[in-house]
Amino acid sequence: MNRIHITGNAGSGKTTFAAELGLALGLPVFGLDSIVWQPGWQKTPTAERVIEEEALISQKIWIIEGVSKPVRDAADVLYFWMLFPAFPYGAVQNAIGNICLVGGLNCLTIALKF
Repeated sequence: MNRIHITGNAGSGKTTFAAELGLALGLPVFGLDSIVWQPGWQKTPTAERVIEEEALISQKIWIIEGVSKPVRDAADVLYFWMLFPAFPYGAVQNAIGNICLVGGLNCLTIALKF
């Protein structure tokens, strides 16, 4: 479990979850916000973003949080998707069979990459 990608909606808890997981596993954590956005919320030009993402994913171990197909493709063991819950309390099972604990908590889907 050397390369973990955490992706999902804005405000869904990716950054917090990545930081906690990084501490627990002793892996470095990187966020894509600083690559995707420049000062003043200006989007980083695509060519520059590609270079910066490649620099991150070329490392041997990491947790990267944010939305990126190249990062997702480079993750070697686990992906985590954080989604907003649909109901205020209890547990529900979504359409693809993932159990979501709700009641103030976000849904977490773990997809193993084989």
